[in-house]
Amino acid sequence: MKVTFDPKLHYFAILTAVVSIILIIAGAAVTSTGSGDAVPDWPLSYGSLAPPMIGGILYEHSHRLIAGFTGVLIAILAIWLWRKEKRNVVKWMGFTALLAVVIQATLGGLRVLIVSDASVQDTVLSLTGNSNLGFSRLIITAIHAVFAQTIVCLIVAIAVMTSRSWIDFKTNNVNVNSSIFTVNVILLAAVFLQLVLGAFVRHTGAGLIIPDFPLSFGKIIPPFGDLPNNANAPFPMSNNEFLAKVVLQFSHRVLGII
Repeated sequence: MKVTFDPKLHYFAILTAVVSIILIIAGAAVTSTGSGDAVPDWPLSYGSLAPPMIGGILYEHSHRLIAGFTGVLIAILAIWLWRKEKRNVVKWMGFTALLAVVIQATLGGLRVLIVSDASVQDTVLSLTGNSNLGFSRLIITAIHAVFAQTIVCLIVAIAVMTSRSWIDFKTNNVNVNSSIFTVNVILLAAVFLQLVLGAFVRHTGAGLIIPDFPLSFGKIIPPFGDLPNNANAPFPMSNNEFLAKVVLQFSHRVLGII
């Protein structure tokens, strides 16, 4: 099977990857500004495609618009690959990206509606068997964050695999050492786990739970049995919640070093 370089397809894949990264930045801005709840409905914003772009609505609705544009680009890319690409693995990567972006949009909608729509609340709670609405929303939000960056990685991989250099590399039948492949798989798994930990650190507000660095409460290993939880802090929390956040943050640090 002879694979030829298609510059239009490759550059379109690059465009899609760039827009996907911009979407990640927009999503981060929504979280950083606390704008995720600025719009109570979905997929419209206050029942409109063009709500007043003020306050948190500006961030949240802009995020939705960029997400919609990204979804269109990924759909075009997936169809293009399915029709023109000869390599089955690249075809299925495009299809997977399209399926993933549909799931991602649904997760984003659930994150909003689980707070504002009673029927959605009841459905989610009955499906999960969990009575804690906040915990269910945290799980949805963390999966949404991880999924977003996974989609970006997938689109970037498509852009790389449609490049001239990659096609030439594979055409020359260059073999990759099996040990290098194994190391790469382990590194990929570690990075993905770090991504999951980072999402939970971010969305539980555990980013600053350990006040010093590189030590943790002045020690190499935090004193898990004797943590300085201040009951008079501006935002007090239970000892169990404090411990859970310290474990999350410390695990994130350790894996980052590894």
